[in-house]
Amino acid sequence: MAAAQMVGVNFGDPSMYSGASFIPDGDYCMTFDAVLHTAVDKNTGVARGKARLGVMVNFYPLSNLTEEGKLQQFYSMGSKAHESFAPNPETGKGFVPVPGAKGGSFNDKTNWMMLLNSLWQSGMPVEVLSNDFTAIDGIWAHVTNVDEPAERASYKSNTAEIQQEERKPGKVAVVSLILEGGAPWDGGGGFEAPAATPPVQAPPAAPVRPGPKPVPAAAPVAVARPAGPRPVAAAPRPAPAPAPTPAPPPPTAQAEQDLRTEAITSISDVLTKKPNGLPRLLLRNETVKYFDVNGKSTTGAAVIAAYFEPSGADALQALLGEMGYYVDGAQVKLLPS
Repeated sequence: MAAAQMVGVNFGDPSMYSGASFIPDGDYCMTFDAVLHTAVDKNTGVARGKARLGVMVNFYPLSNLTEEGKLQQFYSMGSKAHESFAPNPETGKGFVPVPGAKGGSFNDKTNWMMLLNSLWQSGMPVEVLSNDFTAIDGIWAHVTNVDEPAERASYKSNTAEIQQEERKPGKVAVVSLILEGGAPWDGGGGFEAPAATPPVQAPPAAPVRPGPKPVPAAAPVAVARPAGPRPVAAAPRPAPAPAPTPAPPPPTAQAEQDLRTEAITSISDVLTKKPNGLPRLLLRNETVKYFDVNGKSTTGAAVIAAYFEPSGADALQALLGEMGYYVDGAQVKLLPS
């Protein structure tokens, strides 16, 4: 029996390489989650190293704002950060002190600090981000990869397999530009695709330059034909007048009440998951998702038009007031008790 031919390993496939994930340069909608993360080998599923506290950043390409298109990158806050802080168990959007810990601060030489600093340098006001990532969730940004600080090349590995081996400096995906209309703190960004760039207009025709006038061609000589009776042209018939477009019927009181009920149900569902408030833009986006998931996109579009467009600002404020919330600029907050 002939020996079976061995199949070569596809070492040209990027997924065959374990290690830090790579975020290609491009335009993304970004969201942020506080996590305690343990790296896992892609091929074996075995955990590598110790758990680290940090931020899991979700990168949604603006050309493909779907879960299928999402990329993720973990940004560590330091090897000892978990001794003093932990992810907020209620929201997952911030950090809380570890009970009994001596306190401390976050390391300023981490990948997370590189990303945060790039946001500040790109124009994000320092006061925007305090203790909750929802303030910047949905930001549109151009992401580029930069070299890690040179001093990291001298770091030693603590794993038994490669102990004392020097690390090679890698790349870190950071923000180089906050895109126009993509700042959540100004009511921008989110999961609606940005408006398409208008098509480039064709250049105007070149002006006619003065010059000698063309000589007209000689007129053709008419051939004489025998005279005959001229046909009598039929009188033109007047074109029928277009039928007037009927005006859409005004919404009935019942239809308005049904829409209001749908708005209350969807917004309440979102606020249940974000009981401490959230950006108004995120409330809008999560409301859209609620209707999409439940197969009621048409109803969702009507709710958004009635309560989230500028003309519906008062209606939204009144609706939120019944639920114990109110709109304060770009944020939805709890009413003072």
